[in-house]
Amino acid sequence: MLTLHHGESLHVDTPGGGGYGDPLERGPEAVQQDVYDRRVIVLMAREQYGVVLQEPALVVDQEATQCLRMALRAQRVEA
Repeated sequence: MLTLHHGESLHVDTPGGGGYGDPLERGPEAVQQDVYDRRVIVLMAREQYGVVLQEPALVVDQEATQCLRMALRAQRVEA
């Protein structure tokens, strides 16, 4: 437990938006916008959302995204 006293403050940064639902169902273009807005880094777009962005322009690779998402879903079944 943390006690704050008068005049003190606490700042917390959290990764991503902390939304709800399956991250693999989030639209690739929405994830791309999150990267543009610096809410998500390219690595997390790939690992958490299954979205492949071609650098440096950060263009969504639709085919690679579809394949990666299928592979990530298959890993869930195996676990």
